Amino acid sequence: MNSDTWAPAGRGVGVLLVALRALIALPGVLIRRATAAGRQRELAPGMRVRIRATPADVELVSDQGTLIGQDELGYWRVWLDRPARVRTTRGWQEVPVICEAPEQLVVLPGRPAEPRDG
Repeated sequence: MNSDTWAPAGRGVGVLLVALRALIALPGVLIRRATAAGRQRELAPGMRVRIRATPADVELVSDQGTLIGQDELGYWRVWLDRPARVRTTRGWQEVPVICEAPEQLVVLPGRPAEPRDG
């Protein structure tokens, strides 16, 4: 077997492995997209939510709040039960409303609160 016949076969196996990895990963990608889309559809103003995580410059006093509405980028405005502390160039400031990505929100069981204007 010379190198001229072995090299194309070797590249073919590499391409096949890459394609096989992509096929194996595909169901997980589709499930994550469907879950995010489902979560997006189930959110509505007035719902009570828990915030999973926030950026390092935001300190939550309470990780729960009420959805106010969505902004033009698809983030949800959350009226917090207790104001968050946000680090700014002038130090820490308290803010009652923060914006969060839909995948960072968990809907809490129970009756929705009255929607707030914010």
